[in-house]
Amino acid sequence: MEQLKAKLAVVTGASSGIGAAIVRDLIAAGLIVIGLARRYERMEALRQELSTDEQRARFHAIKCNIADGRDVAEVFTRIIRDHGPVYVLVNNAGCFRFGQLATMDECEVQEVLQTNVMGVVNCTRHVFAAMRAHSIDGHVILINSICGHKVPVISDAMPILNIYPATKFALTAINEIYRQEFKGLGTRVKVTDVELKLVVGNSLGSERFVYQRTGAAEICPVFELIMHSTNPKEALRKQICNTSIEYCTATHTHATTYKHIDK
Repeated sequence: MEQLKAKLAVVTGASSGIGAAIVRDLIAAGLIVIGLARRYERMEALRQELSTDEQRARFHAIKCNIADGRDVAEVFTRIIRDHGPVYVLVNNAGCFRFGQLATMDECEVQEVLQTNVMGVVNCTRHVFAAMRAHSIDGHVILINSICGHKVPVISDAMPILNIYPATKFALTAINEIYRQEFKGLGTRVKVTDVELKLVVGNSLGSERFVYQRTGAAEICPVFELIMHSTNPKEALRKQICNTSIEYCTATHTHATTYKHIDK
């Protein structure tokens, strides 16, 4: 990612899990990184974990509720005003709520939809506008899931994924829509859909992180079956950031990684 050194990246959902690991790797690669999340104190703690003062100076934490379009608009106006245009946007923030779609409360369904779909749309709209205005060959990355291709069947258990796979199917379509639109609008902005085959406990409302590969039970809440990782943070960094985000952003400006699937 030599061409991106000292360039600005924004990572949503940066307070923990995948988002925090992506922040660490982008900082290590020499980028300036702005993390967005509702839990500002977690991002400040992440800053203190960075290894040098120089790295800590390149990480900026901003509290933002990705599900709130007005909040997103205000935050990106501030980012572009104070830091300039964004070169890399990692749409990582996600939300999951337990329940059955046929019976769960509408507000919970709306929360997942607004975070997982409209959060991506709103963040990307603001970033793309600045990229286009400044003729930047930027990169938009969607952290997606294999649930965006097939709804997992959890045998001998009540289905609990509800609207979540539908939001991931939406991201799969949005990735293709952006590819067509970015090209049609005469830009060289790249878009990549990174589809993970991992369990991440935080999106399930758990403070525990679960990173072991689990096959079809990707977002299964049966934690006792899958919480077996001797070093989850390091496993996450190697499996996701180093093999996916770095690879995708390291491509030449004339090339793109359209889809990266963690198999």
